[in-house]
Amino acid sequence: MKISTETLYRLCNKNQWFTSGDCMQYEKLFEKARQGASLETLATIIWLCSVGYEEKQILEILEKECKNDD
Repeated sequence: MKISTETLYRLCNKNQWFTSGDCMQYEKLFEKARQGASLETLATIIWLCSVGYEEKQILEILEKECKNDD
């Protein structure tokens, strides 16, 4: 499954993800999304720079959002 950068941006803001990352790391997240990285990879990147969420929770939210976009 792929996720758009717009959806990823919206989810990061809505869930307050990536609050421990810097601007360069945030841009690399979107670069990976544009390159078609798996949701698992994106969830790991988000988890590394976030507080209050487990990696699995992030992945589940990303997967649910992709299913809603279908």
